[in-house]
Amino acid sequence: MKQLPGIAQTSYSNRLLTSEIYFTNEIEGVKTDRVEIGTVVAERQQPLATHKLRRLESTVHQYATVLQGMSEHIQTLGDFRRIYDELLKGEIAKSELPDGKLFRNDEVYIGTASQRVHVPPMNEKAITEALIPLITFMNSHQTAYLTKAVVTHFMFENTHPFNDGNGRMGRYLLASYIAGKLDPFTGLSISGAIHQQRATYYRVFKEADDAENRADVTIFVKTMLEIIESGQDHVIQALQNLSDELTAVGERLQSVVSESTFPIAYIFAQSSLFAGNEELGIKDTELIEFLNKQDNRQFPRSVVKRLIKQLEDENVIVRVKSRPLQHVLSERFKKQN
Repeated sequence: MKQLPGIAQTSYSNRLLTSEIYFTNEIEGVKTDRVEIGTVVAERQQPLATHKLRRLESTVHQYATVLQGMSEHIQTLGDFRRIYDELLKGEIAKSELPDGKLFRNDEVYIGTASQRVHVPPMNEKAITEALIPLITFMNSHQTAYLTKAVVTHFMFENTHPFNDGNGRMGRYLLASYIAGKLDPFTGLSISGAIHQQRATYYRVFKEADDAENRADVTIFVKTMLEIIESGQDHVIQALQNLSDELTAVGERLQSVVSESTFPIAYIFAQSSLFAGNEELGIKDTELIEFLNKQDNRQFPRSVVKRLIKQLEDENVIVRVKSRPLQHVLSERFKKQN
């Protein structure tokens, strides 16, 4: 598969970011909407402190660092709490916020009262005693990095340091680390892959936690690596299909639009195909900014607006929003059977 053009890469990155947040919430039974998430993703450049925080906005801003390949570095117990607060600000009910200095200070269990699947450390002191060696393990270099990432994920989830949000934070930490070591697209495919194989994930987690297993996490590590690989396979196949479709759309556009309008039509094609929904699609102002950054070429705003209007009149693109002004590729240019 050839290198994707810039708008296609950006659009698909935002699409993966939206899906990752959707699926990490879905796994926990936290109902969210892709349109709602996509809207926040598309507007995430706005600083958090300048307006009232919207639902999932803090989560989106934190996950956006994964796209930059920035891994979280945990050196102290306070780092766990800092990341938790940044990731889940506004997402945890007040009654479920940590009641200890950093972590929960009361007993919790996984499962039902009559059938407890797992009982993690019972208070903040016990949680601290479990997390201190985990920090040492996370910062050691004696274990292969993928194995270390998966074992860390298991140990964090097993410790369950918060009343609520442990799963979401654990998957974020895994995504962050994997993105830094491999690539952002792999990092942002993890929750989707786990969601697809939830039964398997919970089974091997329960088996690894069984006292008779004597802390052997081999099967858990092997299964998690297979789940991560399945996420990679899904992304690779999706990108291949979209790349092939973009090539076909580009050829159709070249046969009907003028040489002067083709660059603009092709950008709208990339956005429409790779973004997956209108919320993540490129806005007209963003298109103008992008054109002006390419090869130091200048595309006056008035000229681009005129060319966009020409494409709209020719039904090559369709206006979907007026504020901000946004167009998408006409359906007649998309995949043809």
